[in-house]
Amino acid sequence: MIQDSVGAMPSMSKPKMQFTEGNRPYEEFLYTKTLELNAQLVYEVGVCHGFSTKAILGALEQTGGRLVSCDVDDCRVTDSPRWTFIQTNSADFIAHLDAEADMIYVDGDHSYGSVLSDVIGLWPLLKVGGLMILDDTVNFPGPREVMAHLRDAGLETAGPFENTFGLLFKREGDPDSLEGVIGG
Repeated sequence: MIQDSVGAMPSMSKPKMQFTEGNRPYEEFLYTKTLELNAQLVYEVGVCHGFSTKAILGALEQTGGRLVSCDVDDCRVTDSPRWTFIQTNSADFIAHLDAEADMIYVDGDHSYGSVLSDVIGLWPLLKVGGLMILDDTVNFPGPREVMAHLRDAGLETAGPFENTFGLLFKREGDPDSLEGVIGG
């Protein structure tokens, strides 16, 4: 169960996470970050078994927000009215998005080129004050190297958390595009 307060949402005291068996620490981390942002719109690249999807949706039930996800496989893991699933690759998914998100979760193809493309493509869709979370930044070289490039470029990053997540914060004054800012 979540024991931390949720900050700027005083009417929601200590909501409980009850959507999967066992509630893994990384699920609680995603749930808590979604609540802390009072997220209204979240984009997710990569669904697979839907553990992260369900954690984010659990928090969005509290905030009233919605989640839009993509995966190349048919990963329809819930029938939540707060969730839109699009079966496609991340490049096509990103090309059709137009609203700015409070949070973006990147857990698709873990190759360096794919992670880099996802981050560069999604960055303009992240609100100032928003949070991009990259998964598997410890055990996979692609996400780990992209996080290193983000740090080297002077962007505000943190992590890893729960031995997997790298965080990228979008702040006032950050470049509108990461094209040419990161990469290698």
